[in-house]
Amino acid sequence: MNDVFLTDNGLQRAIPGALNYRKDPDADTQALTNATADADDTVTVVGGKRYLLIAVATGGFYAGLETVATAANVQWVAALGQPGVVITVPLGETTLHYATTANNGKAYLIPLA
Repeated sequence: MNDVFLTDNGLQRAIPGALNYRKDPDADTQALTNATADADDTVTVVGGKRYLLIAVATGGFYAGLETVATAANVQWVAALGQPGVVITVPLGETTLHYATTANNGKAYLIPLA
């Protein structure tokens, strides 16, 4: 059998079905946009919570806990057309930095149970 699983940055297995978790935004989903490629932007997150980052339009997204204008700070990459990446935000962290690989990028940051 060829099972595929997503894991988070702590190598914990993601919820079943996370590969197919694409959905329209709801009250808990944050739509991330970035008009200019490689411009660092931020979103508020909850420490200890898991999120699914899915790129949905115009290029990929990359994220980190410090400014991603510095390449060494990039910790997660979500490529356009791919399942996304599961992120577990470390306790005490409240800000996720992100940028896009192309102008007018869009992604969803979906909280996972």
